[in-house]
Amino acid sequence: MAQAPISPRAYDGFYADSSLGDEFDPVSAAHSEDPWTVYLAVLRACKSGNFAGLGRLPALMTKTEGYFFWRATTEIIGYAGNWKAISGAFSYFESRISNSDFQYFFASALGASCNLKAVTPLLQLHQEAEDEESRHQIENHLSYLLEGDDGPVWDGASQTLDIPDDDDQPLRYIVDRVSYFDVVQKAFRDVRDSLPSEATPVYEGKTYDVGQLAQRLLDRLRSDDRQFGRINRERVAFEAATGLDTRSFYTENGTLLRLPAAAIVEGFLDSDDVSRFRPGQRYFFGHPIPE
Repeated sequence: MAQAPISPRAYDGFYADSSLGDEFDPVSAAHSEDPWTVYLAVLRACKSGNFAGLGRLPALMTKTEGYFFWRATTEIIGYAGNWKAISGAFSYFESRISNSDFQYFFASALGASCNLKAVTPLLQLHQEAEDEESRHQIENHLSYLLEGDDGPVWDGASQTLDIPDDDDQPLRYIVDRVSYFDVVQKAFRDVRDSLPSEATPVYEGKTYDVGQLAQRLLDRLRSDDRQFGRINRERVAFEAATGLDTRSFYTENGTLLRLPAAAIVEGFLDSDDVSRFRPGQRYFFGHPIPE
C-alpha cells in the first residue's frame, strides 16, 4: 500500500459524503457490496450520532488496501469510536503489527482516542517500526496525547548510523528506543497524575475539552506558530468534534490560510454552541461518544 504524500485538501475527511444527496439512505447503503459505499453509510450514520456501524469497517479494510480507504476508515474509527471500537480494530489487525502501513494508519486512530490506554499499543507499534516515516507518525501522535507543544516526545527517538566492517553489508540506523520510551513514560505519568482519573479523555496533556481545544487552535492561527503538524491535528479534532467544515483552512496545494481559518474557529467560540460541549467528554459532530 503506497503511503503517498497528500495535501490536507486532497482528501475531504469527514465531508467525504458532502456530494451525496438527501436521497442517500445509510441503512440500505450499509448492506452494499462496495466498501466505499459502506464507509459513506457509516460516516453519515456517525454524523447523526449512530456509531454502531464502526465495527463493520475492519473487515472491509482487509478487502480494500488503498491509501485513501485506509486513511478514511482509520480516521472515522479513531475520531468517532470509543476505546472498545478503536482497540478492537487494532486487535483485528494485530498480526500486521510489523507492517509499516498498519503502523502509520493506526497510530492516528490510537492517538485520536484521547485515551491514555493508547500509549501502550503506540509504543508496541514503535518497537516494531523499522520505517522512519511510520516511526515519526507514532511519535507525533504520542506527542498529541501527552504534550501541549512539540517537545521531547515529539522529537522522537535518536538514531545513530551503524557502519558495518564488511563493505557488503548495508548501512543501517540504530534507534535508541530505551531512552525514548523512558521519555514517553515520564510524560505519561505526569499527565496521568494531573487528571481526575486515568479514564479521563486527554488531549495535548490536559483533560480533553472542545472549548479549550478551539481556543488553542485560534491562538496558534492568530500567531506565527510554526507547529504545522499540531495545527492540522487540532483542526481535524475541532472538525470531528463540532462538525464545522474546516476544508477552507487550506488552499488546494496545502498552504494554511490563517485568517479564514481563525474566523471559523472564532465564530464557534463566540456562539452559543460552545456551551454544548462538556469538558472530559469526546464528541463527533456534536454527538457525545459513549464510552
